[in-house]
Amino acid sequence: MSSASIDHAVDITFHGTEYVLSVTTEGEDLLAVELEQEATGQRWTGRFTSRYIEDITHKTGNHKRFAVFVEMLLSAISQRSDSVYVDLLTYADLEALRSRKASSPSASGAGAPSSAPGGPHSRKRYLILTYTVEFDRVHYPLPLAFEDEPSAESMQRTIRRLRRDLAEQRSAAAGAPDPRAERELQALRVRLSEAREEAGRAKAEAREAVRQLANSEAARKEAEASYAALRTSGRKDAKRMQAEADQLRAKLEATEAATSKAADAIREGEAEASDMRTICDAFESQVTRLERMSAAERRENAIEHSNWRDANQRRFNAQETTMVKSLAKVERVDPKTAARYGTRKREVKSKFNEVLAAFNSLGVSKDASAARSAAMFAGRTKQMDLDRSAGNDAHISATAAILKETHADAEAGVKQLAEVHGVIQAANAKVQEDNDELKRVELTLKEIDSETELAGKVVRNMLKRVYTDKILLVFIALVVLGVAGIIIYSSLVPDNDFNVPDVAKPPTPECVQIMANGGTC
Repeated sequence: MSSASIDHAVDITFHGTEYVLSVTTEGEDLLAVELEQEATGQRWTGRFTSRYIEDITHKTGNHKRFAVFVEMLLSAISQRSDSVYVDLLTYADLEALRSRKASSPSASGAGAPSSAPGGPHSRKRYLILTYTVEFDRVHYPLPLAFEDEPSAESMQRTIRRLRRDLAEQRSAAAGAPDPRAERELQALRVRLSEAREEAGRAKAEAREAVRQLANSEAARKEAEASYAALRTSGRKDAKRMQAEADQLRAKLEATEAATSKAADAIREGEAEASDMRTICDAFESQVTRLERMSAAERRENAIEHSNWRDANQRRFNAQETTMVKSLAKVERVDPKTAARYGTRKREVKSKFNEVLAAFNSLGVSKDASAARSAAMFAGRTKQMDLDRSAGNDAHISATAAILKETHADAEAGVKQLAEVHGVIQAANAKVQEDNDELKRVELTLKEIDSETELAGKVVRNMLKRVYTDKILLVFIALVVLGVAGIIIYSSLVPDNDFNVPDVAKPPTPECVQIMANGGTC
């Protein structure tokens, strides 16, 4: 096809409606199709690049170059060939054609077009170019959009077409040669050139196919062996990865169970530390009140303070028993943490005993109160009471210092619990990583299955091609043998009644003599 532009228009009828169909090209890169309904003046247009045309032909499985496709379209709208024709369908007709393609191929002009009401495609039209080959029928759809208002470019093409039609009618009236016939002759020449090129390529492909067929059996066996090896390898990898996934699941479950036990034990330890800290705070508050009291006031409330001491001692003993049980649980999960809790318990116990001893030394117990009463009745002086009060104040200060140290130890225990919280969070992060790893393993298994299935399809397609090539070679060999047999038979038996074309018969000696003398036979 030359680089000159094509501008061709014909009057055509689709489903009983008359249209004017225009086909124009701009160089070798653009195809424009315009359709106008003569009765109503409605117009549909479509502009298609060479790449778009070659892509739609490639998708149908029957690839055509842009120039060849344009010649096929021109031949179809001019009705110069029985192997190509065009039809006009709506979007609903096109969907029905696609759904019936597998069961019963559609024919051109089968029924009037119907359009679904509404929708973005209801006003579209599709120009279907159908190419009929020996055992198949290929449809190339060209979508045409409805044109509400004709563009200036469309109007100019319409004016050019009308002027051209008028010039052709005037030329025909004056006896001038028909330019349409000349264009058709030129198109036939182009098609002949294209056919010769395709014939040359077909011969080269046939020679290449014959050469490749010699090694097709070995290729088939190699493909089968590769497929078997791939399936075996895929199964082994799948089993290995499944075993790894099971191990990861078991490890994850064990980690979750250990984490849960550790969390429970740590929560119990936190509760116990809080209770111990509450007891220490209560001691510190009582000592503070005692420091603010005078010696006489402390002696007057000695019985109340002694009862308060006994209650706190009972609470501390009960808390110690509970902490011993918790230590046993923590030791089964984390011995190191249990050892730290045991050390902390002994330190708190020692501190509590020191605070208790300091509290007893204040002289506010029941026994101390009785002794002071006897001393008073014995006639001890007020100065002695003041001296004892000063000594008790010193004991109270020492007790307050011990309680402060106990409070600091409790805060250290809280910090240690915070560190244990950090360990739990790290364990949760590890569990999340294990879950992600399981998901990656499952994705890898799915990819292996997909690759195995794809490899099977490739091997089956290769086997189909090998057997098809063998059948074609056998058919070609039979045709060649038949033609050779006819020629040999005609040469051996010139006078026969066998129906052989004259062009296939060799000339007889008499005919050769006549032709040598300038005659014909």
